[in-house]
Amino acid sequence: MSDGSAERPLLPDSIPYLKKFQFFRKSKEKDLSLMEDDQWLNDLAFLVDITKYLAELKVKLLGKEHCVNKLYEHVQTFIQKLELIHTQLINMKVVYFTTLSTRDGTSEV
Repeated sequence: MSDGSAERPLLPDSIPYLKKFQFFRKSKEKDLSLMEDDQWLNDLAFLVDITKYLAELKVKLLGKEHCVNKLYEHVQTFIQKLELIHTQLINMKVVYFTTLSTRDGTSEV
C-alpha cells in the first residue's frame, strides 16, 4: 500500500521557490534578514541535497518482498556514498550537491 510519499520529495525544490517566498514576505512587510543570509541559504541548499539522498534510500528500502541481504546492500552503498561526500566536503568540494553547487560562489565551499 503506497500513500505516494515515496514519490514526493520531502523538500520540493525549495531553492527555486525561495525568491517567490521572499517576495511574498516582503509584500507582507516581514523580516527577510534570515533569507538573505548566504550562510543560511547554503545550509538550506545542503539540507535539500541531503534530503534528496535520504529520500532515494527510503525508496530503495520500501516495498514488499525485498531480501534482507539486498536491503543491507542498499544501506552499505549509502554509507559509502556518505563517506565519499564527507571526503569531498573536507576538500571543500560540493560536486555531489546539485542544489548547493548552483549557489553563487559555492563550487568550492
